[in-house]
Amino acid sequence: MCMDVVFRISHNWFLLVTSLLFVVLFSSLFVGVFMNGANGASLENVIHFKNEDELKNAVNKVYSKEVTIALDNDVTLTNDPLTISANKDVTLRSNKVTGFYKLIGASDKNTIVVEDGGVVRLDGIIVTHKKGVIGCGVYVLVNEFI
Repeated sequence: MCMDVVFRISHNWFLLVTSLLFVVLFSSLFVGVFMNGANGASLENVIHFKNEDELKNAVNKVYSKEVTIALDNDVTLTNDPLTISANKDVTLRSNKVTGFYKLIGASDKNTIVVEDGGVVRLDGIIVTHKKGVIGCGVYVLVNEFI
């Protein structure tokens, strides 16, 4: 009879501890995804865009802090490249669950130009341009000191 009471107490204790552990782990995971987004970027610093105008406006709004700009579909640039100015720190990220989204530059143009002092990071993005003879996917300008 004593062993049966001990087993019931142990079994109930085990269920309680297991349940609490599950709640703690699940809530930590939920809070981490909610606060950091699916790819680890803080949601408050993520700007979503769907077309060229929204993308260029988002990049122009970036000042000195690091900002993640999320691609929600393939985007084609019509004329000018996407320019990352000096002192801008931009991460371009794909929101596609599997595969990549494309940033496609205009024919015979660079797709992204990074000025000296600017920073661009690519996360799940394919950078290319329309068929042409001239142009780079990412062109980095560097001032040389002699």
